[in-house]
Amino acid sequence: MTHFKTKPHLAYVWVLLGLMTYLSFTQAMAEPLEQATMTLNPEQCIAMQQGQDCYVTVEINWQSAALLDVCLYANHTQQALFCWQNAQQGAFKQELKTNQNVDFALRSNNNSTPLATSQLKIAWVHKKKGKPRLSWRLF
Repeated sequence: MTHFKTKPHLAYVWVLLGLMTYLSFTQAMAEPLEQATMTLNPEQCIAMQQGQDCYVTVEINWQSAALLDVCLYANHTQQALFCWQNAQQGAFKQELKTNQNVDFALRSNNNSTPLATSQLKIAWVHKKKGKPRLSWRLF
């Protein structure tokens, strides 16, 4: 106790050290235990005209530092596209026909929060035209 009276800066050091330890512990507890990364190839599908279907073969790869029980989902279906048990990585390949963006999500079997997500974006060469223009004029 005499050290704190003669050297008050030591008390501040101990308080700061305790505060930093507490904050780092609470930060670590707030982060999810399971994390994964996902890659989608290609990331874009191109149709000739807006609104037309786009045909593409997508390849999805994922990896994690931990062993996971996960399933791959897409926003256009309620059922899982594919599931992996006790895996650190996985690959999925499928042909798709769509006219809108497709969101893919890798989810743990016991949690609805996605561990990783990717989006296939739809683009088109020609925009959909409105009313057809008249091709002739009087003057």
